[in-house]
Amino acid sequence: MPIARPFVWTVPIVAVLGVIASLLEGVGIGLLVPFIYLTLSKTLPDTAPALVRPIVELVRSFEPDRRLAFVAAGILLMVSLKAAVGIANATLVAAIEGRVGARIRAALSARLLGAGYPFFVGNDAAHLVNVVATDAWRASDGVRLIFALATSAAAIVIFGTLLFLMEWRLTLIVAAGVTIIRACYVAYGRRLRRKSERVSTSNRALGKQMLTMVTAIRMIFVFAQEKREHERFVDASEEVRRAMFDIERATLVVGPIFELALATLFVVVLMVSTRLAIDLPIAATFLVLLYRLQPHLMTINQSRIGLAAIRGATREVEWLLAQAGPADREGGGPVPDLRTADIVFADVTYRFPGNERDHAALQGASFTIRAGETTALIGRSGAGKTTIVNLLCRLLDPTTGTIRVGDAPLSAIDLDRWRRGIALAGQDIDLIDGTIRDNIAYGTQDASDDAVMEAARLADADDFVRALPFGLDTHVGMRGLSLSGGQRQRIGLARALLRRPTLLILDEATNAVDGLSEATIMRLLREHRSFHTAIVISHRRSTLAACQSGVVLSDGRVVEAGKLGALQFVRTMEAEFAVEAGA
Repeated sequence: MPIARPFVWTVPIVAVLGVIASLLEGVGIGLLVPFIYLTLSKTLPDTAPALVRPIVELVRSFEPDRRLAFVAAGILLMVSLKAAVGIANATLVAAIEGRVGARIRAALSARLLGAGYPFFVGNDAAHLVNVVATDAWRASDGVRLIFALATSAAAIVIFGTLLFLMEWRLTLIVAAGVTIIRACYVAYGRRLRRKSERVSTSNRALGKQMLTMVTAIRMIFVFAQEKREHERFVDASEEVRRAMFDIERATLVVGPIFELALATLFVVVLMVSTRLAIDLPIAATFLVLLYRLQPHLMTINQSRIGLAAIRGATREVEWLLAQAGPADREGGGPVPDLRTADIVFADVTYRFPGNERDHAALQGASFTIRAGETTALIGRSGAGKTTIVNLLCRLLDPTTGTIRVGDAPLSAIDLDRWRRGIALAGQDIDLIDGTIRDNIAYGTQDASDDAVMEAARLADADDFVRALPFGLDTHVGMRGLSLSGGQRQRIGLARALLRRPTLLILDEATNAVDGLSEATIMRLLREHRSFHTAIVISHRRSTLAACQSGVVLSDGRVVEAGKLGALQFVRTMEAEFAVEAGA
């Protein structure tokens, strides 16, 4: 509703257009009374119902030989005008449905981008993709269904009034029959809502399997698991088919059952009109009105059934839109000068939301990243290195403890300005589906081609870029899979260097590059070119040699920190290397 609220004003317009269309159709049907009288007897009786007497009087004003032609022309005119109003109504509904659907998708995008990094850690990616790619479209169908309800409700009011004025006794019978049918539909709608939940669940599972096939295709091929993954996909797809067929089958029976119920109602009305000796023109016109009322009654019931069928998708969209983003961090203080300001972790602990009782990703960490130095984060996988990087980038905020930049708490610094001074490169930083230029200039969109190539040169990527058929305009494919691992990392490093960051973070940035590229990176680290302070995560002894300080982590705790040469871990590693070299 918050998304659709700006368009609520169109609902009365759609309803009014529905009223106008129904009135035009009603007048056209009302012309059947004099048409039938003229066809049967060439005269118009004075006993015509009050509802059609104005039409009868108008017809009488014409010459007898022109009356039938006038009535026929009037019927065609009313039908044509009704069709024109219907087209205008349908066009307005289609335009509003498209706008609301676009706003839903835009709101979902804004919610995802504003949800914060922990939200993505705690939720399945396939689930999120399915909500945006599938459920959002199904939910936007609700707009069309609501407009259909408004239009048909207006038509039912008009036709119901005309029926009552035409013959009130028959109208009471119709009203009783429609009430009974309506009660059956309400009960059936509850059943469809449960089936709708199954559709959403099965779609989520299929989306998860599709995402696995796309993102892990290399692993699937290497381990020869194509058959297994295909079978899993087929099973998930089959479950979607069964769920969709189940709800489609349940929905499709609505129409025939409703037609049968209305046919029964028609027969009852016809029999009662015979018993009451109602004139044939009146009875025939009443039945035509009732027949034209049928599609609107059908639309009312089908729309309600449709809303029940998409309830599962709508709940998924509502769930995502209702997710609270991180606390508002705009309007913070200025960024301290990292050329002179140290970054200090003071007893910092971080636990992922929902895992408060589990082992902390980082526990009571205290250390200092000196301004102007290159600091190494050393430790095995799971030691807490990536958590530190995420805290520095403010993808996460400490559960307890404080991170200070100079004298200012990191949490008090303006987030956008802080991140503009950071650049991150490494093995887990994906490339976008675009050209090499798009990827290098991703964080600096206004960069010139000369600046882009200079960044590529600093990252030792310029030679292979120039050797490509289209140079900077070469498309890298999804996640850069058309490039080698080393080429991807060089492009990522060039992207980071183009920003000329104050703080450069290299997360395993040399693990897939060759010796020449590693030498280039080591030279950059020693000369501090294009950045001021650096943090390096690496297991390579040669990479660590370019660092001045180090922080050794184990199991989320800081084991030791200080000048690299004074660390026991480094001295032990040097001794082991010397023994191996001597061997």
